[in-house]
Amino acid sequence: MQRGLISEEIAIWCNGVIDDRRAGRSVSVRRKNLHQLPLRTTLLYTDTFTLDHFDDYENPQIDTPNRLSYLMINSLYRIYLNATFVKRYSTTWCYPNPKTGGLIGVCVDLINNHSEVGAFMFITTSRLKMMDFLPLGMEGTLSFIFKAPKLSIMNNIFELPFDPNVWVCLFSLVFVLGVTFYLMTKLNDFKTRPLRNKDNSYDQVFNAVSITLQQGSVVSKSGTQRAVVLVSVVGLLFLSVSYSAKIISLIQTPSEQINSLTELLNSRLEVGGLDIPYNHFYLTTSTEPVRKAIYEQKIRLKNGSLNMFSLDEGVARVKKGLFALHVQIAAAEQLISETFDDTEKCYLRKLNFVDYTVIYLAVQRNFTLREHFQVGLAKIRECGVYTREFIMIRLKAQLSCVKGTDFQPLSVVDVRFAMEVIGVGLLGTLLVLAAEVGWSRYQYNRLPVFEYVE
Repeated sequence: MQRGLISEEIAIWCNGVIDDRRAGRSVSVRRKNLHQLPLRTTLLYTDTFTLDHFDDYENPQIDTPNRLSYLMINSLYRIYLNATFVKRYSTTWCYPNPKTGGLIGVCVDLINNHSEVGAFMFITTSRLKMMDFLPLGMEGTLSFIFKAPKLSIMNNIFELPFDPNVWVCLFSLVFVLGVTFYLMTKLNDFKTRPLRNKDNSYDQVFNAVSITLQQGSVVSKSGTQRAVVLVSVVGLLFLSVSYSAKIISLIQTPSEQINSLTELLNSRLEVGGLDIPYNHFYLTTSTEPVRKAIYEQKIRLKNGSLNMFSLDEGVARVKKGLFALHVQIAAAEQLISETFDDTEKCYLRKLNFVDYTVIYLAVQRNFTLREHFQVGLAKIRECGVYTREFIMIRLKAQLSCVKGTDFQPLSVVDVRFAMEVIGVGLLGTLLVLAAEVGWSRYQYNRLPVFEYVE
């Protein structure tokens, strides 16, 4: 209003004909030069470091989406609209205040006419009632990031080396060997009947199992039995070598079973989030059953506090393993590239908690320059300005994965099944021993008692 009117030549009447002199029918094209019009814009930041580094690319892992939002708005004002950037600052998005129930953050500035332009944010039903959104389609990429756990944590690796058909054949082989040894024993008993040198048939079953597991066999004087044992041991030797080699490779293999929120909920992974406002909102307010269960069972602790961490601590927990961190991926990539080995990066997995990951520019309702902003944002994207800024602020943060051998030492969880077998065997042995002792005492107590006579 202080600059006065700016005249524009619309058309000229000449000899009964109107000569249209406008640059175009679109207002945003004809009046895209705003002549340094001040536009109040609320910028977001979650770290004080950002206040001095909106215009550079130092430490891009800090406030990456907010700094990228600033670069987009600044390019729009400087390149396309020729407007003056009047900055306001806020430390939180448009969320309801849990104490007062009122609104806080960017939405207060837009509703109270303190700013014409807000920040890039997700579209929600409550926000649509208070402001308009303009499409730039900048990726927010809010996700859980975690290191894929070892396969032995998720599965019983002792049953994975072979296809189910191989296991069927293996148990069938044990049965065939047992029957063969039994028949050979009967034949040997028939030949040596005068010597009364009979073998127990149950011993032949254990003999077949021992040969299959490469744990030795009962030596027999029968040449036929020796031939069967020799052929069985040589054949099963190759099976045992293949099984052992496959077990070693499986111990070093990451699991690929956590591909959904349901699998994350049912896994052994601990879950936490980056300690910033949007995590406190999205992780705690979801009503979908699986997401709500993740919050109640894994994020909220028994004392009522939340599993929220700083970026350094959260990424360190991810590196240690068995931990999923909900974070803006762009914010974590730089730190991950600095602290993870190239082989460790191959084990990283991502899982979206929020279905919508595209963020839009928030402006006042019925914003006068809405069309100017829409066309300008499209122009910025088409001309490659957005791509250039996106690459500049995230170029150093790209994760390069180099597949290789990342040897991990054995732990108790890797041999859990073997220990369970031993434990069950020992428990069964103790139960049988107790049963035998009880039965012996029962038989002893039933013996008749005779009176002693001198």
